Amino acid sequence: MGSHDGLFSRAFPCYCAITLGRSFGSDVGPGRLEIRGMERFTSWEIAMSDVIEFTDSGFDTEVLGADAPVLVDFWAPWCGPCRMIAPMVEELAVENTGSVKVGKINIDDNPQTAQQFNVSSIPTMMVFKGGEVVGRLVGVQPKHKLQELLDEAKG
Repeated sequence: MGSHDGLFSRAFPCYCAITLGRSFGSDVGPGRLEIRGMERFTSWEIAMSDVIEFTDSGFDTEVLGADAPVLVDFWAPWCGPCRMIAPMVEELAVENTGSVKVGKINIDDNPQTAQQFNVSSIPTMMVFKGGEVVGRLVGVQPKHKLQELLDEAKG
């Protein structure tokens, strides 16, 4: 281990995204490969993004008809707080793979769903189970609060 390994990795975390068959953008989304430097550059984690992009047309099937609990992030590209929590939503998707479905819906492109669930402020995070809303948080929230909602829905 070099003399500055620990300091460097804490001060300058390594994060890059490789886009597979899509145009480059600021978000790592479905169909993109994510590579994150972990633990002082000694190991690498490679994972497909688990965050699904929902639409008005598929919401009933993908969310309300899902077998597992679903976390939905109601967001918009112009919303600073929404962009700020995007990495946290990605982390929740990876950490809950197999037990919870995690996705986001752009309210500008999909206004019907936002209206249906009375979304008046973003970011709004909702947890659905059995076609019903079982949890709702508005605004930037700590990760542990979202995880608690997911754990309740899983239980």
